[in-house]
Amino acid sequence: MSSNRRGALRNSAAPPALARVSTRRGKDSGEEEEGGGGGGGGSEMEVEVDDDGTSRLRRNEENLKKSMAIDVGLRKGQRQKRLEREFESQFRELEAQIDERVEKHEQDAKRIQDDFVARLLALIERKADVEKRIIHAVQDLATAHETIKEEFEAILEGRLVDVLEAMNGLHEAQEKASARPY
Repeated sequence: MSSNRRGALRNSAAPPALARVSTRRGKDSGEEEEGGGGGGGGSEMEVEVDDDGTSRLRRNEENLKKSMAIDVGLRKGQRQKRLEREFESQFRELEAQIDERVEKHEQDAKRIQDDFVARLLALIERKADVEKRIIHAVQDLATAHETIKEEFEAILEGRLVDVLEAMNGLHEAQEKASARPY
C-alpha cells in the first residue's frame, strides 16, 4: 500500500472493516498526483468496499430500503392508531347518541306512565265517589225500607188488633145470641 492510501485509510471516518480503494485515471495516462494525494482533480473516484465485497453505496441503498420499510411500518402503525382513535371517537359519539335516545325514551315512557297513573287515579276517585253514592243510596233505601217495614208492621198490628177485636166481638155476639132463647 502506498502512503497516500494509508493516509486515506487513517483519515477516513469509515469503520475499520471498510477498506478505501482509490483509483486514479490520470496515473495510468501519465498525469501527476497533486499535493500529496487527497482531493485534487475531479478525476478521482473513491469506492468504499466492505470485507464481504459490497460497496458502501449498496449498503446505503439497503439501509435506505430498510429505513423506508420501517417508515412505512411506522406510518401504517400511526394510520392504524389514528383510525382506532377515530373509531373510538365515533363509537363514543354513537354511544352518547344511543344513551341520549334511551334517556329520551325513558323520559317519554315515564311521562306517559305518569299520565296514565294520573288518569287511573282520577278514575279511581270517580269510582270511589260513585261507590259512596251507591252506598248512601242503599243506606237510604234500607232506612226507607225499615221505616216502611215498621209502618207496615204497625199497620198490620193495628189491623190484627182490629180483626181480633172484630172476631172477639163476633164471638161475643154469637155467644150472646146463642144464650138467648127464641
